[in-house]
Amino acid sequence: MIVDRRIVIDAAAAETFKRVVDIPFVGECLPGASGIRDEGDGVYAGNFIVKVGPVKVNLEGTVSITEQDADARRAVLQMKGSDRRVGGEVVGRMDLAVEESGDAASLLVVHTEFTISGKLGQFGQAVMLKKADQITEGFVDEFSRRMTDLRVAAAEQGHVTAPETPAPVGAPEAEGGPQGLAGPVAAAVAPGVVARPEPVVVAPVDMVDPMPLLHALLGLLRRSRHFTHVDSRADLAEKSAGTEPVWVTHEAMRSGVRGADVAPAPAYVIEARLGRAEDVPAFWRDATRASLDGAAAIALTPMGPAVADVSVLARLGSALALHTGRPVLVVATTPWSLMSVARVAQTGVVHGIVADTGAITSAEATTWMCLAVEEVRRAGLESPLVAGPSTSRADDDALRAAGADGVIRRRTSRNPVRRVAAARRR
Repeated sequence: MIVDRRIVIDAAAAETFKRVVDIPFVGECLPGASGIRDEGDGVYAGNFIVKVGPVKVNLEGTVSITEQDADARRAVLQMKGSDRRVGGEVVGRMDLAVEESGDAASLLVVHTEFTISGKLGQFGQAVMLKKADQITEGFVDEFSRRMTDLRVAAAEQGHVTAPETPAPVGAPEAEGGPQGLAGPVAAAVAPGVVARPEPVVVAPVDMVDPMPLLHALLGLLRRSRHFTHVDSRADLAEKSAGTEPVWVTHEAMRSGVRGADVAPAPAYVIEARLGRAEDVPAFWRDATRASLDGAAAIALTPMGPAVADVSVLARLGSALALHTGRPVLVVATTPWSLMSVARVAQTGVVHGIVADTGAITSAEATTWMCLAVEEVRRAGLESPLVAGPSTSRADDDALRAAGADGVIRRRTSRNPVRRVAAARRR
């Protein structure tokens, strides 16, 4: 696997480089790292504990600084670790470079190549990539906090002048939200995140490299924990436009919702109810005519044979990703279908899942979906997961606590008869 990161640090380039090659300092900032000790000759040993799904992995290994150029602010680290209990090994190389970025900031550029073998490799690239994102976010937050503390301490001793308000650290959000970025896939890419891993092959399905699309979906979810559910143009008028991304259902497209109607929203996802891969071009032509082809992602609600046949579902999801260039979430319309849909997403053919509560009454929906989401997480399936539509903040909290990465919100009270009828049509 290959993972690249570009991280803005609120510190001068020379000071940032000094700290990123200080392995004990880095270890204190890295979630799960402990017992870092200097073995001499640029070799450091220690432990790294991380939970992947229901499994706790305890890697014991070493980090070696094999190249270091302080003038060019570049270094190369070799990493090796193994877990004897689980059975598996991680071997990798990390290239570090620090560039100047303004008067008092720097850009940390990290290029990592690593190989996972043994039972650890069975978790899959999607799972490991999401876990790497979580660890990176935790490291950046702690590294930034410690760098700020060092600057403040130095300022108090009269060495430097501390800023009145520390600038935010980490990759900045693109102006205008996900749609402010260029390109069909970059519409939702997390700023500063670029991935070029080896493609996941799922025979006999033709598919694009899933990692950029997975990154795009993860970036959208990091910025958009909640989505506003829209069934029609009249329904959209009742929403508070522009504050949350919009979830445009297939019903809304048929009722005449257009791109201009959802334009105030920072991003939107459109639903596609399809049963065959051959129907994908017609769906996208309809979306283009409605000016909804700027969607940040596509939510696929399978119809007909795609509901029960996993191979048909995989081909359909792959065709959508290939044709639209967008991440594809597959909608599980019942709690008991969520696990099989999650396993399809785990292959990389599609990029996330939706636990749809629309097919059952609201009193039962949250309980059933929370149990289903928890079951997915206990099985170690860490594909990005959205749940809803929810009708209360308590339901939002329950679904997020169960393991959902995002929640679809239905803001207005709805006629139960209309809701059941809509569910049956679905």
